[in-house]
Amino acid sequence: QHPAHCTANGKAHLSLLDNAAARSVIGPAPKRFTQHTLVEPDAILAAVAGMAQRGLFTDDEEYDEGASAVAVALPPIGGKDFAVSIAMPSARFLQRRSAVEAGLLNLRQRVIEEYGASI
Repeated sequence: QHPAHCTANGKAHLSLLDNAAARSVIGPAPKRFTQHTLVEPDAILAAVAGMAQRGLFTDDEEYDEGASAVAVALPPIGGKDFAVSIAMPSARFLQRRSAVEAGLLNLRQRVIEEYGASI
């Protein structure tokens, strides 16, 4: 299982939790995986809140050097939370970031249009 505090999917899931539950998942001392990993719970939650404004959650080499990802949270399905992410080498991600982000936002919107905001 990948850590929630430094992965795109994990951050998307954290955004769906209330503050206390998110803090419980993160824990008091999250592990640093790279020099880019945030390890202060307040900073992590602030970053997640900022990402939630756009609906896109990123991992810019926070979990693994040379790898980046972006995710969107989907509407609850059967009472469970889901997110979809796309990960790739960071060099490729930098070149394709806008298209990947647009594609994920489009996917989320199509799911909502087809199935509703709560499935």
